Amino acid sequence: MSLKRGLSLLALLVMMIVMPGMALAYEFEYFHNCPTCGFRGNILDGEEPTCTHSGFAKYRCLNCGSYDIKLKALGHDWREWRTVRHKTCTTDGLRRRTCRRCGAEEEEVIRASHNWSRWQVLISPTCTEYGLKTHTCYDCGTTRDVEVKPLGHKWTRWSTLRKATCLEEGERVRTCTRCSFETHEAVAKLKHNWSSWHTGVKAGCTTEGTRERTCSRCHSVETKATEALGHRWGSAMTTTRATCTEPGVKTKTCSRCKEKLEIETTPLGHSFGKWTTTTKATCEAEGEQTRTCVRCKEKEHRATEPTGHRFGKWRVVTKATCEADGERVRTCGRCRKEEHEAIPAFGHSYGDWRTDAEGVAYRSCRTCGAKQTLAEFREQEALWQAAETETEPAAEAPAPETETALDIEG
Repeated sequence: MSLKRGLSLLALLVMMIVMPGMALAYEFEYFHNCPTCGFRGNILDGEEPTCTHSGFAKYRCLNCGSYDIKLKALGHDWREWRTVRHKTCTTDGLRRRTCRRCGAEEEEVIRASHNWSRWQVLISPTCTEYGLKTHTCYDCGTTRDVEVKPLGHKWTRWSTLRKATCLEEGERVRTCTRCSFETHEAVAKLKHNWSSWHTGVKAGCTTEGTRERTCSRCHSVETKATEALGHRWGSAMTTTRATCTEPGVKTKTCSRCKEKLEIETTPLGHSFGKWTTTTKATCEAEGEQTRTCVRCKEKEHRATEPTGHRFGKWRVVTKATCEADGERVRTCGRCRKEEHEAIPAFGHSYGDWRTDAEGVAYRSCRTCGAKQTLAEFREQEALWQAAETETEPAAEAPAPETETALDIEG
């Protein structure tokens, strides 16, 4: 502790030697507790605060280094006001003061004002009329008159002339103690002092009821309607059973008024069983099926499609030849009906042309051995051409084959 105290005294001595002006002009704290660590520090440098500007002091903490402390502005140190120009009743005056520290000056206007005497009442005001008062300036003799507002009535308390009831308004009066003027005022009707609501007429299922209450002061009666209760229906009871095609009826009864309500129920609809065959369908004729309702025994019919023939394989009855048609037949496996069908003649299958001993050209069918001469062939060919000409008139008939065109074996 003695070492720290010695260092502090040494720092103080140095500051007084280096900054004597600051030490005399402003009262700095040469020792200050550090705001960071709390250790005591000594002043190093500073700037004095003035009346209008702040200053600062720089300290050195022996523990954590140097830091600054801001010093607030001092503010002016004013002398007493000094009158520069005296005011009159109509012109402003002026006064001034000076700062002891910085010499700054401040001026203030002294507003012109009369030196009035006390008010003197010329005309006294009444409750409803204005009065008049006057006063005079001691300095310039100016006189000013001012109206005095009416005093207003000074009322007594209200006194009742007629009491208010639940049905009629009342009346009260009050009197001014200065001018004896009276004012009358209506008193609002009293509110009814109603009893509790009680039932007047009971409501029915379809008719409204009433509720009533009575005023204990004027015995007035207030009535209001209550809604009809509505029916309280019981469970629906079947009175007429529904059938497959006819609706039924169910009835509900109100437990209060015994009124009945009939409700129509929908028909049940048929409940048919399975389809059963009454007439079997054949190969060509329709069949019939029937089903029966389990409740009313009504029957419903429907047709079934013919089954159609179930034919077997074709069987040749007459074989076809080169010139004659044949015939084949097949039989239905159900109804034994036979179906016949022609087998077209397949025509001759001629071989090559030949010449007999008499020099006549012919050819023979390979199937049946029938012979066809050249003359027969030409005749047949002419018939073919004529038939084609009739069907196709625009087409030209082909040139008939000449004898030289035929390949005839000798």
